[in-house]
Amino acid sequence: MRVAMIAWGLRIRTAPDKRDEVHRILRRLLEPTRVRGGCLACHVYQDVEEPDVLALVQEWATTDDLERYLRSEDRRNLVAVMELASRRPEIWVDTIVIREGLERLATLMGSDTKGERHD
Repeated sequence: MRVAMIAWGLRIRTAPDKRDEVHRILRRLLEPTRVRGGCLACHVYQDVEEPDVLALVQEWATTDDLERYLRSEDRRNLVAVMELASRRPEIWVDTIVIREGLERLATLMGSDTKGERHD
């Protein structure tokens, strides 16, 4: 169980002819971001139902870590991606107080981690 972290994301819809360019820019951000201090995760996703919708999702140990990242040179790439969007991008920032895993899901589903039900 991890306590208190910051997650943020950017979801954009691109024009079909801009999707590959946006994808390239986002992929270039992955490794340099992942090695930054405080970065817990950095992923790019493509919507399976809407291929022109891409999302960048990052998790940071602290707000300070995220702020440092957003003030870095990578900001230019993020702005470039947003400028290539065909609609206004969706952006969210979440403070995650607690994160639970399989055991919690199993409890909510009424089973244990081996898939056995407890009715």
